Amino acid sequence: MRIKELTLYTDKLQAQKQFYKSVFCVEFSEESNIHFSLQIGWTKLTFKKSINPHIYHYCYLIPSNKLESAIQWLRGKVHLIVTNGSVIHDHIHWNAKAIYFYDGAGNIGEFIVRYDLENDMETDFSFNDILCINEIGAPSNNPKTLNKCLETKLETTIWKGDLERFAVNGDQEGMFLLVNNEVKENWYPTDIFPESAPFDAKILSNGLLNDISFDGETFS
Repeated sequence: MRIKELTLYTDKLQAQKQFYKSVFCVEFSEESNIHFSLQIGWTKLTFKKSINPHIYHYCYLIPSNKLESAIQWLRGKVHLIVTNGSVIHDHIHWNAKAIYFYDGAGNIGEFIVRYDLENDMETDFSFNDILCINEIGAPSNNPKTLNKCLETKLETTIWKGDLERFAVNGDQEGMFLLVNNEVKENWYPTDIFPESAPFDAKILSNGLLNDISFDGETFS
C-alpha cells in the first residue's frame, strides 16, 4: 500500500508554510492563501486552511541506513523528542527505529527507518531521500469499524496490533494507525491526546488508486 496523496487540515496554515520552507527547504508545487502542496517522494502532501484546529500524527519513511544522518540534518531546525535519554526510539517489534518532533502546527512528525525494506542509499541525507508519507493516524472510538471499511474499500489488512487499543492497517510501505482513543490516552512519545481529525487521501493498493476520506468517525 502506498499513500500517493494526503490532505491535512490546519488553522495554522502560515506557521505550517514557514515550517516546511525553513526546515525542509523545499519549493511548494502549489500555494495559495488557503492551501499549499509539496511532493515528498511518491506522496503529494497538502495542507488546507481550516477554522477548527486539528492535531495529526504522520510519518515520513527514509532509507534504512539514514537515521543518524537525518538526525544531523534536523538538528537546529526542530526539537527532537527525547525519551529515556535518547532521540532514537527503537520499535523492536516492527524492526524499525524512529525520531519524533513537532511541525509548525503542533502535529507530531516522525522519521522512520524500516530495516525489512532494505532500502539503503549511499548519498548524504537530503530532502530528496525522504521516500514518502508512510503513516497517518486515524484515531476514533471504533477502530473495528474503520478496519472493516479499509478491508472492503482497499482490500488491505491488519499488519500489527489489535483492534481493542492500537492496530496498523496496511503494510510497511504505507499504513493507517487505528487508535482507539477511548482506551489509548496519548500519541507516543508525547502526552498529546489522539483526537479524531479529518483527512483525505489517494491510496494505491493492489494496483488500484482509491480516493478515501476520514471524517473522524468513518472512512468513505
